[in-house]
Amino acid sequence: MRVFTKPPEQMTNSTASDAMASLRSTLRRIQERDKMHEKLVIIDGEIVYLGSLNVLSHIDTLEIMIRVQSQNFADAIERCVNMGNSFKNPSKQEEGIESSGSPIKLFLKDLPSAFSPCNVCGSDMLVRQVNSDEPFYGCRNYKKHPDKTYYERMTERHLACITSLENIRCEDCGGSTYIKIPFKQNGLVICSQCSHSREIIFSK
Repeated sequence: MRVFTKPPEQMTNSTASDAMASLRSTLRRIQERDKMHEKLVIIDGEIVYLGSLNVLSHIDTLEIMIRVQSQNFADAIERCVNMGNSFKNPSKQEEGIESSGSPIKLFLKDLPSAFSPCNVCGSDMLVRQVNSDEPFYGCRNYKKHPDKTYYERMTERHLACITSLENIRCEDCGGSTYIKIPFKQNGLVICSQCSHSREIIFSK
């Protein structure tokens, strides 16, 4: 389970920092999101709770919380969350983003397993990389159906599963960050405040 919340310094409660420390001792995956106002919980990449209820601080108000069990819906919600403030300027979403900070170096083994099997033969999908290009997931038995190749692109959701990328602070201003994979580029960790970015580089 992953809980999304705004950074403690953006909360009005004076005990926010202590509460966050207590929460981290209980839950392994907490993702801070700058200026967050959504109420959201995603469980196992499939179950989504979404609505007006403050999940961690409800007292006596009337709220609504919708539960949706759908991997496709969870994927869409996670893409929205991970893209963060980039939605504020949709005209620039497909433009290239130049990395401005030190790279974040990871290994292919850090990536999670594919979220679905090959849709041609049902075999497992393995992490693959050609030269230094962006990693992808390819069928274990692709040679058995060369005329019907199938692969799965690496997405923000895959990167969000890497624990070392969680809650990275901007190396320039200390702000919270989000993950984005621009068109035909490697993944980036981008500051939601100053837009400082760091490229994610994978090696074998």
